[in-house]
Amino acid sequence: MHNHAKTRDEPVCRLSEANLRSLYSSISEGVCLHRLIYDEAGAARDYRILDVNPAYEAILGLHRDKAVGAIASEFYGAGEPPYLDVYAQVAESGQPTSFETYFAPMDRHFAISVFRPGPAQFATVFSDITERKRAESEREELIGRLEAQNAELERFTYTVSHDLKSPLVTIKGYVGLLKEDLVEGGTEAIEHDMMRIAGAADTMGQLLDELLELSRVGRLCNPATRVPLDDLARESLELVGGRIAARKVEVVVGPDLPLVLGDRPRLLQVLVNLIDNAVKYIGDPPRPRIEIGVRLGESGPVCYVRDNGMGIEPRYHQRVFGLFDQLDQAVEGSGVGLALVKRIIEAHGGRVWVESEGSGQGSTFCFTVPSRPRPTAATANRETD
Repeated sequence: MHNHAKTRDEPVCRLSEANLRSLYSSISEGVCLHRLIYDEAGAARDYRILDVNPAYEAILGLHRDKAVGAIASEFYGAGEPPYLDVYAQVAESGQPTSFETYFAPMDRHFAISVFRPGPAQFATVFSDITERKRAESEREELIGRLEAQNAELERFTYTVSHDLKSPLVTIKGYVGLLKEDLVEGGTEAIEHDMMRIAGAADTMGQLLDELLELSRVGRLCNPATRVPLDDLARESLELVGGRIAARKVEVVVGPDLPLVLGDRPRLLQVLVNLIDNAVKYIGDPPRPRIEIGVRLGESGPVCYVRDNGMGIEPRYHQRVFGLFDQLDQAVEGSGVGLALVKRIIEAHGGRVWVESEGSGQGSTFCFTVPSRPRPTAATANRETD
């Protein structure tokens, strides 16, 4: 009776084994069987590859003939057996596990399931999830940008409603005064009223022009070219020359200014705004001075515009790049210039910041422009005005 049962079960076993072998060969996930290697103290120190399926070869690009029998620390190029602690825990406890990981030697992400098929053994079933991780990273980056843009839009709405309302209030007020002065016939008062109305209208026009310019940055883009920063500096100084001469500011352009890769007209706007901002906030030092130069940062050249003027308290270092945020309302300007600089530099994939120890200590506005600008929707789909 016992022998009869054994004979009856043998075809079933053979069939199950054939099915498993077929599954092992046709499954789209990579499968690899390993045996732990122990040191003299009985601790797992490495593992040997016993068998791999065809998907293992396809996913990793590693041939079965070289893989089978190889020692993991030598075969995978990591200098040590990858994930040995996790694998040894499964092989010794029998408790399966799953995890996702980035494997640097292959520059790829994997989802790995681990189980124990026998004593001192473990098997891994894995798939390449690099594209999924890249898509997740891009989605997270997009969400981050959208959140930042939404926050900026909220600030924009508030500041626009506030700053555009101011000249409107001025116009409305002087229209009322103008009516009274027309009745009274005071020529001098009428001219004064009209001058104030025209000035408020000009201020509003300037604000609207600068807002339009700000909205275009990152959306309209000229072809990137290699631009000598010293050429940009000289051209910028010519454009701001009248203000520089009026304030009697000494300007020094340092040597060895780098070539930067980017949108030349936009980068010219950066330097013009930084130099103009430095002149406006120079204050009244004995010898007003502005320096345009470059220094070596952790990730490459850092360009800067440094002045010995009024300085900025550390708590305001971020605020100065906000739209319409002028720390000194007595200084001429709309408060759009540094916001424009920030937008242009970030559209190039760089960053901008200010360094200052505080009031009376001068300021250094720094910016970076990567040698290869990041691809953006603006560069992929340029619009025309």
